[in-house]
Amino acid sequence: MDIISHALVGNIFKEFARSPSAKDKLIIVLFAFLPDIPVMFLMYPLLGHANGRPYWIPYNSDWVGARSAHPILSMSWEIPHSLLFFLLVIIPLVFWLRLPKLAILSYLSHILLDLPTHTGEWGVKPFYPLHCMVNGFTDAWAWPFSYMAISWILLLAIGWCLHLHTKARA
Repeated sequence: MDIISHALVGNIFKEFARSPSAKDKLIIVLFAFLPDIPVMFLMYPLLGHANGRPYWIPYNSDWVGARSAHPILSMSWEIPHSLLFFLLVIIPLVFWLRLPKLAILSYLSHILLDLPTHTGEWGVKPFYPLHCMVNGFTDAWAWPFSYMAISWILLLAIGWCLHLHTKARA
């Protein structure tokens, strides 16, 4: 799944927040795309630069073979997408920093949504560092922009409907 879709899923989760705090809602949205942040700042510029792409933003084709060509950097994707990392780092961190508990579900949603939306080389290793890999049924992160835009509109509509529903309840 692409990072914008993950953020929009976090936007849906924030509608269930008990606290009206903008900070809490921002944290919930942030945790929905948090696993992809290391990739954005490490793998994206590396692959984009290595392939001479404008603004160092890689094309979808640049990701083919990248996991095996850059095993150390690919860990920046594998570690935060691991359920073990989620259990051993994210959950304790949320409790220790007294963050909204929905941040836990928001983060978990990222991993669970990536399971069916990453195939082949970029299948998710949910128990990394163990090597078992889940091969999804689509590479939604590599869809054409028009397909992504359709999913963004649907996720925005769901978020908006939930927002209206929670406002009507209040």
